[in-house]
Amino acid sequence: MEELIKRHKCLLTPTGENIMALDFELLRRANAGDAESQYLLAEHYYFGFDSGVPNYKKAFKWYKKAAEQGHDLSQAYLGDLYFRGVGTEQSYDEAYKWHRKSALQKCPYGCSRLAFYYRTGTIVERDYGIMFKLDMYAAEHGEAESMHEVADCYYFGFREQEKNMELAFKWYKNAVENGDESALCGLGCCYDDSSVTEHNPAEAYNCFLRGARQGNPVCATNLGNHYYFGNGTRENRSRALKCYRYGAENHVVHAQYMLGQMYESGIAVTQDYDMAMKLYKQAARQGESYAMYQIAWMYYYGCGVEPSRANARRWLNKARDYGCDIVQYLYDIMDKDKQA
Repeated sequence: MEELIKRHKCLLTPTGENIMALDFELLRRANAGDAESQYLLAEHYYFGFDSGVPNYKKAFKWYKKAAEQGHDLSQAYLGDLYFRGVGTEQSYDEAYKWHRKSALQKCPYGCSRLAFYYRTGTIVERDYGIMFKLDMYAAEHGEAESMHEVADCYYFGFREQEKNMELAFKWYKNAVENGDESALCGLGCCYDDSSVTEHNPAEAYNCFLRGARQGNPVCATNLGNHYYFGNGTRENRSRALKCYRYGAENHVVHAQYMLGQMYESGIAVTQDYDMAMKLYKQAARQGESYAMYQIAWMYYYGCGVEPSRANARRWLNKARDYGCDIVQYLYDIMDKDKQA
């Protein structure tokens, strides 16, 4: 019930009586064709208030009846059921149709859902301009998921929006405050950015800690950075190791690279060149140029492998091609050794 009240914010009669308890009266009004009652009855079945077990087929039936009468939220939720294939056969075409109908009525949730199609190119041609307008409207009207999407656009400076860290911070913060915990990572990164007015490493640490406790591997990796460098908290390399290990196990490229660094140098763990090389190669396969540089270094100096100038130069060239900005240092060493 709390989730339902949070979702719709208004489920009480004028006298304060909970409308979901009025089973027979609600059913009577729904059968009489009242769209709002049909919608609430659909919610009743969707959340399983009658038996404790959701009945998605009945929820679909009543959402559809309300949606066909133009009830905007019912149209959006009906689209969700079609999209997921819950209570009915999956149909992206039907999902798009009902999400679009809802959005055309300026339903914030419907706009948020319709933005997905333009963001991913599902059913329609990808169009970031339309996507951003839909997400911005939904965000301004309280949709946390769209707040997150708008923040991403400003943070990364793509999807036809210029990078703007202040606006990214604003929308990540709004998203978190409106219940989207997945925005904690972006909010933490904004707090970490010295260009943001609200720059605060301690707050960044708190955001990453909250996200990591929820199992977010990117938050765990960023938390590892804070422990490793003592940024916003006390330096703790053992905790950093734990965080990086979790991130690496979940294929976060920076975690693979940093964990490789710790194994190569024997920081908070027994030095293990084989493990370091394995981790660097995992990161390199995902395009991490600094991991490529470290592989070149290990081949050149024979760290756990047979020294090989050919392999070192091959990996160094790859690192350069992928944008590593420190390759010249090793190139100079190799050139000097060659002349000696």
